Amino acid sequence: ETMVLNPEATSPTQLEMFAFLGKLFGVAIRSKGYLDISLSPLAWKLIAREELVEEDLRDVDELTMRWLDTLRGRQLIDEEVMDVTFTTTDLNGNVVELHLNGANEYFVRGRDEDRYARELVAFKLQEMRPMADAIRIGLETQIPPSALSLLRWSDLEKMVCGMPTIDVKLLRSCTEYSGCSQGEA
Repeated sequence: ETMVLNPEATSPTQLEMFAFLGKLFGVAIRSKGYLDISLSPLAWKLIAREELVEEDLRDVDELTMRWLDTLRGRQLIDEEVMDVTFTTTDLNGNVVELHLNGANEYFVRGRDEDRYARELVAFKLQEMRPMADAIRIGLETQIPPSALSLLRWSDLEKMVCGMPTIDVKLLRSCTEYSGCSQGEA
């Protein structure tokens, strides 16, 4: 299971801890001493400073994506005030406003879908940014920023964590047998 970065961890001490984690990432890259950590692709993309798209949310917040799919798929007959305000829950389950006074603004079907979806997606994609930025700052103390900017998120993950699966074909091609054969168990 993949982990997310805690969006409530924003105190100076907590951000220093994330920067230290970034330093550990850098040490893992330099020493090839891989870390057993499983962050969500969204977190890795934030650390790598890659462009985020709505679909990146699916890994960390399937419920929100289902809600958006349902909202967009509903047939419109007439404008309808829904019992939904411009709020959402963050990754810790806290209710947050999508814009100032959003908790007091009711969603109107047929008029507010696009704005609601844009604000919701923008919030969800950025809620781990401060922690990811702190990790990046620590990482840049070990790896030159110019070198990091060349890496895609998946390459960065592999450099920090190693390969997530074993390539059996590659393993067979590199294996020498002594006193037994490939077919023996």
